[in-house]
Amino acid sequence: MELKNQEIFKSNFEAQELWLRNQMLKINAIGQNSFQDLDRTARDYQKLTNEGDIFIRPCDLTHFLRMNLSADGVKKLAGSLRIAKHRKSTSTYQFNITEANRSKLWLLAKQTGKTQAEILNQMIVDLESDSVTV
Repeated sequence: MELKNQEIFKSNFEAQELWLRNQMLKINAIGQNSFQDLDRTARDYQKLTNEGDIFIRPCDLTHFLRMNLSADGVKKLAGSLRIAKHRKSTSTYQFNITEANRSKLWLLAKQTGKTQAEILNQMIVDLESDSVTV
């Protein structure tokens, strides 16, 4: 398995294991192209998970992926890991904002070239904790 960006595969083994388990659940689905050889992959996965351990060791997982993933599988896993990394470092909030403030935020984003989330994050960082009243 050739990896363009090997760094992403050197961490977050929990996300890699979850991705693999999900792929194995749909291994017989039409259009499954994440693996080179479906029969060999199924046998190797059975060996990997029948070791009696609750968790798959990172070195075993890495070896399994190197031996079984297709080029498309590498792309899919890399994309999933990038998304998992992003989600791990951010949180999504849903809140109500007045129409006037929403317009101001949109205008600020347009003027600065930043996203609305970047602007809100920067405003929070810039606030001094003693100036906030509850």
